Amino acid sequence: MRGKIRIGLVLIVAAAASAFLLDHYLKRGAVMGNLIIGEVRISVELANTLAKKYQGLSGRDSLCEKCGMFFVYEKPERQRFAMRGMKFPLDFIFVRKGKVVEIWKNVPAPGEGESVENIDSGETADQVLEVNAGFIEKYGVKIGDKIEL
Repeated sequence: MRGKIRIGLVLIVAAAASAFLLDHYLKRGAVMGNLIIGEVRISVELANTLAKKYQGLSGRDSLCEKCGMFFVYEKPERQRFAMRGMKFPLDFIFVRKGKVVEIWKNVPAPGEGESVENIDSGETADQVLEVNAGFIEKYGVKIGDKIEL
């Protein structure tokens, strides 16, 4: 009898945890996917609405090692980003037609009272990947690498 009660409790806790996580992602409107850049597979959150693109990773405390935010645009153009509200540094990977065209390494989060760094791609891009600072160096990402979603 006790075994059945424990199993029941475990199932209830698992269901509650699953419901919490699902609710958390639905409230954020998170659309998740996997992306391969070079030889590395990472999990990405898609920034596919204007609100998500504006918010980006601002306000978050961290990002897992092989995670990122992937911004998708209708057509290639110069992309502009700001480190407004960021709490950790980022690498930026600019992509056009599935290939890396520009990279920005180790863009710092602004300290208290510091001005916000603006990122302006020199190349036109239709996708941008934000990852933890050091990712480009650690995984050897370079211009010309292919990206597959």
